[in-house]
Amino acid sequence: MLIEVIKSAVSFGFYDILLPFLLYFILIFALLQKVRVFGEEKKNLNIGFAVSAALLVVMPHAIGAYQRFDPVTFILKGIPYFILLLVALVLWKMICQIFEIEADWKMLLSIIIIIDLILPESLLIPLLFPSVRLSFFSSYLPVIITIGVFIGALYFISASEDD
Repeated sequence: MLIEVIKSAVSFGFYDILLPFLLYFILIFALLQKVRVFGEEKKNLNIGFAVSAALLVVMPHAIGAYQRFDPVTFILKGIPYFILLLVALVLWKMICQIFEIEADWKMLLSIIIIIDLILPESLLIPLLFPSVRLSFFSSYLPVIITIGVFIGALYFISASEDD
C-alpha cells in the first residue's frame, strides 16, 4: 500500500517537480521576507516573485530544456548531504549542551566548509562536476572524517576557557 502511494507520487512528479519547486519557493520567499526588497508589507509581491522564480527554475527541468547544468538535479542530489549535515549540527548542539560548552557556530561551519573544499571527494565537487572522478580518498574518507570528528569533539570538550 505505502509502496504504491510512493510510486504514484514519484510518477506524478512529486520528487522531480513539486519538491524542488517548494524548496526554491520557500527559500526565495523567506529571503525576500527577510531582506524586504519590495517594502515592509509587500507579501503579495514576495509570493508572486518567489513563485515566478521557482517556476523559472523547475519548468525547464520538467520539459528537459537544461543542457549542461540542471539546478533541480543539483538540489535533488544535494538534499541527502544537507540533511546529514543538519543532523550532525543538531547532534553537535546536543553534545555542547550536555557538556555545557559554548559553541562557536561560525568557526564550526567554517571548518566544515574548509574540509569540504579541501578533500578531493568532497560533497560539492561531485555535485557541481559529475564528470570529475577523483578516487584518492575513496576508501579512507570515512575513517578520516570519523577520526577528525572525534579529535574535534575531544578538543572542544576538554579545552578550558583559559586556553
